[in-house]
Amino acid sequence: MTDQPNYGFTSGEPASASPSEPAGNGIAVAGFILGLLAALSFLFAPISIILGILGIVFGAIGMAKANRLAGKNKGMALWGLILGIVGIVLSITVVVWALSQTDEIDREIRRSLREHHSMVMPASRSIA
Repeated sequence: MTDQPNYGFTSGEPASASPSEPAGNGIAVAGFILGLLAALSFLFAPISIILGILGIVFGAIGMAKANRLAGKNKGMALWGLILGIVGIVLSITVVVWALSQTDEIDREIRRSLREHHSMVMPASRSIA
């Protein structure tokens, strides 16, 4: 029975697949994507702030994991942190600006209503 070809396998040993790839850093990639979405959606403040916080958290975790993986995707994790912070700062800036404009808008509406009211209701004449 030793006449059968071996095909590269020895008896009793399982066939091994290609060597396993090193572990990836998907958390760093997720941090980058969340940070990028936060920075791009800054006009929608609640969404941008949530995405920014998630981008910062995932970016920080991704940086720590990158240090354990010999720097794998460390740049993406760092950009996730940066873009998350940028998204939050831009969103807060937009909200503060919008709130600062409400007084001026209110004054303009009141002025417009007074002008309209004076055109519609002329001063009443007294009968004497």
